[in-house]
Amino acid sequence: PIPYRGSFIQWIREVIAHRRGGVQNPTAAHRSVVDAATKMAQTGTGQAFDIVSTCKASDYPELRGLQLHPFNEIISINGERWKQTQHAAQTFHEEFLQRDSARSQFLGTSPHAPYTMCPSRLREQLRSPLYINQPIAMHLAESLEEMQWLDTGAGPVADLIAEHADNEFKSNLFSSIENVLDCLSIAPKV
Repeated sequence: PIPYRGSFIQWIREVIAHRRGGVQNPTAAHRSVVDAATKMAQTGTGQAFDIVSTCKASDYPELRGLQLHPFNEIISINGERWKQTQHAAQTFHEEFLQRDSARSQFLGTSPHAPYTMCPSRLREQLRSPLYINQPIAMHLAESLEEMQWLDTGAGPVADLIAEHADNEFKSNLFSSIENVLDCLSIAPKV
């Protein structure tokens, strides 16, 4: 985990640098999921939802009394990252369903956030057979900086997009919260 130090944009930059550096420890990710799921099951939690970015399907334990719903995180700020996260999500889904196809209702998808997804790629993702009838989770309006960007198209989020996005993404940005919700409305209702 990367600690928040008071600046949302600085935290996002640190997350990007961490993920690009490939410093992800699969054993730590597995241990983190198992520990959290075990604690939730022990406290009587019946359902939990987890955004997956670095874990494998085998990291998700089957615990009595706990329905654990992994949501694969999809990021499309550039074509390379879009392909990587789509491939990781497909691999995760296949492995998860190989363990127990009856658990398909436990899978979800998470188009990360409006500043890392563009409308065309979000629509493509939501129409993909891989995600039909699955719940959706998306970060939306999680910071003042994001709200400013969605309202004006300017500010620190716009600067972040300018630094990291490919031309397809930059030419196809969300323009408001309503625009994001409109894109999400094509998702099947589950």
